[in-house]
Amino acid sequence: MNFNALSAARYSVRKFEDPPVEKEKLDLILEAARNAPTAENRHPLDKIVYYDDFSQYYLLMICVYP
Repeated sequence: MNFNALSAARYSVRKFEDPPVEKEKLDLILEAARNAPTAENRHPLDKIVYYDDFSQYYLLMICVYP
């Protein structure tokens, strides 16, 4: 596929669904992020994964009201 065909076929997703992500897929995504190159190999980002609404609420309270 050449660039013109690729750019003509692209689209932007405007409507998202909210299904849970399987743990196996999430592990692959996190592993790819861990192995991704960063500036000067610093890896300055931490990743937080939560699996339920209570954990999300708790994290929000920690960040907003430290």
